This record gives sequence, C-alpha cells and structure tokens, in this order.
Amino acid sequence: MGYRLRRVWAQLRRANGPVKSVEYLAWRRRFFHQRLGAGLWMGLAYVSILFSYWLYLFIFQIEKIRADFDKIFAKPWLADQFRAITIIACLVVLGLILTCLLIHKTHWGRRHPAVIFLIFTSAVNGFVTLLIATFYSIPIKPNPSVFLAFAVLIPICWRLHLLSQLLPLTYYTIALPVLGMTDLGDESIFNVDSLGDLIELVWVCLICNLGVFVYE
Repeated sequence: MGYRLRRVWAQLRRANGPVKSVEYLAWRRRFFHQRLGAGLWMGLAYVSILFSYWLYLFIFQIEKIRADFDKIFAKPWLADQFRAITIIACLVVLGLILTCLLIHKTHWGRRHPAVIFLIFTSAVNGFVTLLIATFYSIPIKPNPSVFLAFAVLIPICWRLHLLSQLLPLTYYTIALPVLGMTDLGDESIFNVDSLGDLIELVWVCLICNLGVFVYE
C-alpha cells in the first residue's frame, strides 16, 4: 500500500511540476509581505524625489520647457499639458502608495500582498500615468528601470511580475494605437527608434522574470 501511494505521489509530481511545501508557501508569504513593505517605503522616496524634480521644472522652468517643445515639436502648448499630467499623476501616485502602506499593516494586507503589489507596481511603473495622459491624448512610454528594481526588491512570484509588466506594455502597444494616440507632436511613437526602445523593454521584462524564476 505504501509503495503504491509513493508511486501515485511521484506521478503527480511529474504531472504538476515541483510541489511546494506548506512551510515554503508560509515562508514565501512572510518574505513577500516584508519585502513589499520595504519596497513601498523605497517607492515613496523614489516617487517623491522624481516628482519634486519634475514639479520644479514645470513650475519654475516652464518658459524654458515651452521653448524646448516649440523647438522640437513646434507646439509649445504641449509643455502645459505635460505639467497638468505631472501634477495629477503626482497626487494620484503618492495617494496610491500611501494607501498601500496603510493597507500593508492590516490583517487583510498580510493575507493579500499580491493585490497591494499590483496596485503599487501600477502606480510606479507608469501605468497610472499612462491612464492619466490618455485624457490629454499624449502617449508616455513605461520606465524599464522600475521593472528591474521590483525584480531585485521582491524576487518571488514571477507571474505577478509578468502581470505588472503586461499592464503598461499592453496599454502602450495596443490600447494607444486603438485610441489613435500614436503621435507626440508631429512624431510617431512607433517609428524605428521607438521600436528599438520597445524591444529593450521586452528584453528587460524577460530578464527580470527569468531572474525571479531562477531565484525562487
């Protein structure tokens, strides 16, 4: 009887892949929750510094930026649209991160770290800013360095990392063309140079997810 049970167990392992123990799953949840907390504080610092810099430019250097947009795109009013997007994104993103920090300390947050992770990553990786920029008909490219940061900070659950990456990438490559938002000024975001940037984004995502998978 014991021999047959072992055979059945071995067949199940071969059919379903490696079986994760209860101890491992408990460790992964604790690790995920702890690293997520550290990541939230680092994300708050990163976003605060980044938005402070952009707000300084768009508030105190707006005339220079208008001149630059006029020189590059012949449309100086784009600077005012980018300023509006930056201000709104600053408030929304900071609000989402602070909300995640509050939820993270609750019992519900300990049980559902994946939900907090997706909200947090969507706020920081450019997806939320993409949504806001849509109302101004301006396409904004996701930031690949953020994907690398998440892979280093929270190197588990590669499927979650993939999902968090697909949200901005799918919106950028599929939703924006469907909405007819493929131009910034008189230049297309899907020209040869932009295609190279997109390939770089895909490779960064692939390396991140492979690294997370190998680590785990």
